[in-house]
Amino acid sequence: MPYQHGILTLLKGVAVPTASALLMVRDKDRHTVIDVNATWALCDLGEFDTDDPSYLDYLTVCQGISRHCGRDLRTVDRALFECRASRRRRRRPRRPLNNPRLGRRV
Repeated sequence: MPYQHGILTLLKGVAVPTASALLMVRDKDRHTVIDVNATWALCDLGEFDTDDPSYLDYLTVCQGISRHCGRDLRTVDRALFECRASRRRRRRPRRPLNNPRLGRRV
């Protein structure tokens, strides 16, 4: 399994997230897509000390969560993404739109 990801990243223009997406399309029961929001969510939860874990580490943690919760990998990945995204939305102060070109006023 790890060698597949490494081989794909050797291709020009294929970075870690793209390689993980290709693997997920090929075998959704064994792979999931690595995403910065999902990795940050796992950092917030204390799973990683770094916000840039290897794909294999990320996959291992997601597989553990998947088994524990009885959900498929893609559901776990989406939940992690949404967890972090919703936390960011809550912390971000709302600024009034003031763009005369769009016709919006404060």
